[in-house]
Amino acid sequence: MKIIRHKKKSDSNQRRQRAESEERMSIAPTFTYRSRRSEESFNQGRKTEESKKINLALLKSRNSWIKRGVLALVLVLFVAIVFGTLGVSKSPTIIASGDNNKIISSVDKTKYQESAAAYLKSSFWNENKITLDDNSLSKYLLNKYPGLSSVTVSVPVLSSKISIYVTPSEPSLILVSANGAFVLDNTGRAIFKNNDPLAKTQTALPLLTDQSSSKIVLNQLALPANYVTFIQTIIGQLKAKNVIVSSMTLPPSIGELDVALVGKPYIAKFNLENNDARQQAGTFLATINQLQGQSITPSKYVDVRVAGRAYYQ
Repeated sequence: MKIIRHKKKSDSNQRRQRAESEERMSIAPTFTYRSRRSEESFNQGRKTEESKKINLALLKSRNSWIKRGVLALVLVLFVAIVFGTLGVSKSPTIIASGDNNKIISSVDKTKYQESAAAYLKSSFWNENKITLDDNSLSKYLLNKYPGLSSVTVSVPVLSSKISIYVTPSEPSLILVSANGAFVLDNTGRAIFKNNDPLAKTQTALPLLTDQSSSKIVLNQLALPANYVTFIQTIIGQLKAKNVIVSSMTLPPSIGELDVALVGKPYIAKFNLENNDARQQAGTFLATINQLQGQSITPSKYVDVRVAGRAYYQ
């Protein structure tokens, strides 16, 4: 009978195996610890990067809203400035211009201002400089107030209050017709009635009576402009020789002007259709000087309507 005996490992082998086992045990925890720290550091780094990205996105979003707010504020201010600059005040300033401004009273200026303000309020299109038709406003005031010869509307660039420059017509004479007496300007236009308060300041105007039964319409031509110029020239030429006109008449005969003289029993007859007023005035003055030298005083008229000729009776 055989007996099997197990050989015991030598002590040196046991010690070596135990050392290797302990070494493995000591290495394993170290390796595991380091591995976990690396993984945790990696995860923590990822979280930090994500947090930075989120914070950056939030910062950008906040900056974007701030920029939008600033832009909106600038836009609102710009619109306010634009509308404030383009807007038109409903209370314009009336400024008298020209050489005949003494007949414009404060009352008249108030009337012009009120009328201009009413015109501006009458339409939405008059509330800003872009759509405001300044020419229409000028025509409106000229039609409403015939005593004005010109109206200029000045629209400033930076201010909302417009200025209106008004020039009064130059009164030339008073024309008496079938429907009353009217003051005419130097273009022959009827600028106001003789009973108008402004007419009281024009007492020195020459008086002309129209016997043709024609009626005068305010703010329209009552006489041709060349007629007015002719009459003014005749008056000036005679006055220069101390021959003073007392009154004038337009008889039914077309183109005839009869002039009554202060201290003279006769009238002078002129031809309005002949534009050479100086020549006719010169012929008349030469004729009465010659008649005075002959001690002749006409009793009815001295007629110089034919160029270069004079007739008297």
